[in-house]
Amino acid sequence: IFRKIWATYMRLKGLDIEIIDLLQGRTPKNIFLKHYYKPDVKSLIENVRERLEGLRLELGISKP
Repeated sequence: IFRKIWATYMRLKGLDIEIIDLLQGRTPKNIFLKHYYKPDVKSLIENVRERLEGLRLELGISKP
């Protein structure tokens, strides 16, 4: 259930569906995404970390 909450929250905060699928280990069906889509990993990680902070606050989870 946490994967669903995480994915919904990230989508509502503007993260692309393709990135969410990639991070959750789903294989893209689209040929472009499967073979040519290469996101900038460094900015992607920073982007997700920023959004995670908001999710932590909403769920009342303290930082490790």
